[in-house]
Amino acid sequence: MSNTYSTAKKKISKRILQSIGKFWQDHENEDFQVNIEGECIKCHSFILASCSEFFRSLLRSNMKEKLEMKVDLQNIPMNIFQLILKTLYTGCDLLTKDNVLEVWSAVHQLQIDCLIEHCEDFAIENVSIETLETYKKQAEFLQCDRFCEEVFPFILENFMSIRKTQTFYHLDVKEMTKLIESDKLVVGSEDDVLYSIYDWVSYGDLTTPNVQKSDGSSTTDMTAAKELVTNVSAVNDKDSNKRKQNAPALAQEYSSVLSQENSSVLSQENSTAISQSEKSDERTHYLLQLVNSTRYYLLSEACIRKFLLHKFTQSNAHAKNILYEALLSKSSNTPNRFWPAAATHRNTSCSEHVGIMIGCVTQAFSFQGQMWFKISE
Repeated sequence: MSNTYSTAKKKISKRILQSIGKFWQDHENEDFQVNIEGECIKCHSFILASCSEFFRSLLRSNMKEKLEMKVDLQNIPMNIFQLILKTLYTGCDLLTKDNVLEVWSAVHQLQIDCLIEHCEDFAIENVSIETLETYKKQAEFLQCDRFCEEVFPFILENFMSIRKTQTFYHLDVKEMTKLIESDKLVVGSEDDVLYSIYDWVSYGDLTTPNVQKSDGSSTTDMTAAKELVTNVSAVNDKDSNKRKQNAPALAQEYSSVLSQENSSVLSQENSTAISQSEKSDERTHYLLQLVNSTRYYLLSEACIRKFLLHKFTQSNAHAKNILYEALLSKSSNTPNRFWPAAATHRNTSCSEHVGIMIGCVTQAFSFQGQMWFKISE
């Protein structure tokens, strides 16, 4: 019975729409005029007012346009307005990949909510690596928060591909932080996240080429990095009680070690470049915030060594301390009583965090799956 009633309602809606469409075809009782690009379009004020907040407000006012029943529209092409008008009369689909940006802008100007939502839906459904930046710029210009929220999972899932495009470098710091903090970020390893951060921070700084992840570094850098780890480990083994101190405090103590090693790596020219970078690229101010948002305990030792020697790290004591903390966790044999958030694997990791209960039967609780399972002996 309910299906029959629903079908009847659809038929009635279709008939009403067809009846309204006849006004478009027959041009009868047209009482309003829209002037665009020197041309005149006759239409019905009740159609415009029922769908557009712009026209509704205009027709309720005592403005000249209301008295003369005509309006001049700017910044909307004639063909786009005709397409919008036809849709309002007939309900036909108006969007293609070629016209969606122009239609989207026009319906925002005219405040046609149903078509604004339609444009947003179209952009969300057709987003790809190639179209993401174009649609994202349009959404930001039109202050369309819904689009940005809806495509966020797409960016998380395709992060490593987007990472190679200009879209990545045009992300703002809030978006970068939100991506890095997400458990659903799809990356090969946490090293990819840190490389991405330094590339994003370096964007626009002509003194620093983008960091390219590779299997090795220059001989000088790798030698200095290896000596750094050796020295840190030596100091760590010399006084085991210091393992119990906070890593930032240890980092302060070991900072002289890194400074000595860096003297052979960082030239005077590089120091000048650091100064220029700080003045020309404000993104360096966000380095600490971004590095602190990573799962830095999961970074590889090679990655930590590399970025401890990076000029941006050297000019940011707090970011340097975080990487020290991660490095010390690799060489320390003292287990942590509490599992730090910075050591939590992402959802796409091949590893999983579990709680172990040892009794008659050894069981593990999966925090991600929210379930217990037996561990075979």
